[in-house]
Amino acid sequence: MKIYTVRIFLSFLFFFLLFVEANAEDLWNLQGCIDYAVQNNPELQAAEANIKVSTYGLDYQKKLFFPRLDLNTSTGFLEGEPTSSFAVIRGVTEEGISSRNISGQYISAALTLSIPVFREGVLFSNNAPSINKVASQILLDKSSYEAKKNELAYNTGTSFFNLLKNKEDIKTSEEQLKYSKLYNEIARAKYKEELISKNDLLLSEVKLASAEKELTTYRNLTQVLMADLSIKMGLDPAKPITISEDDFILPVLLPLDKLFDIAISSRHEIKEQEMRISMANEEQRLSKSQRYPDISIVSSYSVANDYGSHENSLWNGMLQLNMPVFDFGAITSKIKSQEAKVAVEEKLLLSIKGNIIQKVITAFININNAMSEIALKEKTVEQSMENTRLVKAQFEQNLLPLSSVLDAEYILYANKKALSEARYNLRLAYLELLRATASNPTRLSQQ
Repeated sequence: MKIYTVRIFLSFLFFFLLFVEANAEDLWNLQGCIDYAVQNNPELQAAEANIKVSTYGLDYQKKLFFPRLDLNTSTGFLEGEPTSSFAVIRGVTEEGISSRNISGQYISAALTLSIPVFREGVLFSNNAPSINKVASQILLDKSSYEAKKNELAYNTGTSFFNLLKNKEDIKTSEEQLKYSKLYNEIARAKYKEELISKNDLLLSEVKLASAEKELTTYRNLTQVLMADLSIKMGLDPAKPITISEDDFILPVLLPLDKLFDIAISSRHEIKEQEMRISMANEEQRLSKSQRYPDISIVSSYSVANDYGSHENSLWNGMLQLNMPVFDFGAITSKIKSQEAKVAVEEKLLLSIKGNIIQKVITAFININNAMSEIALKEKTVEQSMENTRLVKAQFEQNLLPLSSVLDAEYILYANKKALSEARYNLRLAYLELLRATASNPTRLSQQ
C-alpha cells in the first residue's frame, strides 16, 4: 500500500512539473519573441539564401579566370572531295596536295588548355572588376539581411509593447469597473431609500455600462494584438500567447550629435547603398576594360585515327589576342551611362543619410516630449487621487451628491489611463530611436 501511494505521489509530481514547465515555456519575454521571429521569418530565410547565392556566384566568377582544359572528340564517315577554298579554286589542299575523292571512317580527339593572362584590363584576375562587383553584391546582401533582421526585431518589439499596454489598460478598466459596480450598488440602495434622485441612479448605471463597454473593447483588442504579434513571430495567430509583464530598463539618452554618429555608422541601409555605389563603380570599370585586349595562352594536342593503321597527331601552342578596334562609340556610350548611374547612387546615399538624421531627431524629440508628458500626468494623477479622497469624504457626510463621486472616480481613471499611455509611448519612442540608430531593440531588456 505504501509503495502504491509513493508511486501515485511521484506520478502526480511528474505531471505537475511537466505542467509548470509547459507554462514556463509559454511565457514570452521581449528577447524570446524577437529570437523566435528571427529564426522563423520566411523573408529573413530568403535573404539568407540570397547571401549563399551571391557567394556561389563569386566562386564562379573567380574560376572564370582559372586555366580551362577542354576535351573535344568526334567520329564519323567522309565521302567526297575537299570543299575548302583552295580545293575548289586550285584543285589542291592547303598543303598543296591535289584534291581527290576520299571515303572512310574517322575518330579524332583534342585536348585544349586555355590560360587567361590579361582580361578586363588586369593580369591574372588581380582586382578584376567583375569579381569585385560580385564581392560587393555579397556585402550588399549581408547588409540587406541585417536591415531586414533589425526591422523585424523593431516591429516585433512594437507589437510586444502594444500588447503589454493593452494588458495594463485591461487592469485599469477592471479597477474602474469594480468601483462603478460598487457605486451603482450604493446608488440603488440610496434610491430605494429615496435619498437620491432617479437621475443620479441612471447616471451611475451609465457609468457602469460605460466601464463594461470599455473593458470589453480592450479585451477584444487583445485578440487582435495577440494575432499581430503571433504573425510577426511565425506562430499560429489563432492560439493565444502569454507575455511577460516585467519592468523594462530604458537606455540612457545620449546627446544628439552622438546619436547621429551612431546612426550613420550603424544603419545597414547606408551600408547597402554604399555597396550599390561600389557595384556601379565596378560596372563602370568593367565597361572601360572592354577597350583593352584580352590575352590568353592556348595549347592543344589532337589525335585522329581512321579505325585502321593510319593515325595522325598534332600539337599547337599560341598566344591569342583579341582587341577591339572600332565600335562606333558603343563602349563610350556605355561608360557614360555607368558614370550617370554612379552619380544617381551617390545622390541616393545622401538622401538616405538625410532621412535617417531626420528620424533620429524626431525620435529624440518624441522621447523628451514623452518624459515631460509623464511628469505632468504623474502630478495630475496625484491631484486626482487627492480630489477623489476629498469628494468621497464629503459624499459620506452627505455634502456632495453621488454624481460628484462618479465624476471624480472617472477623472482619476482617465488620468491613470493617460499616465499608462504616456509611459508606453516613452517605450515606443525609445524603440523608434533604437530603430533610427540601428541599435539592438532588446536594450529595452527586462530587469
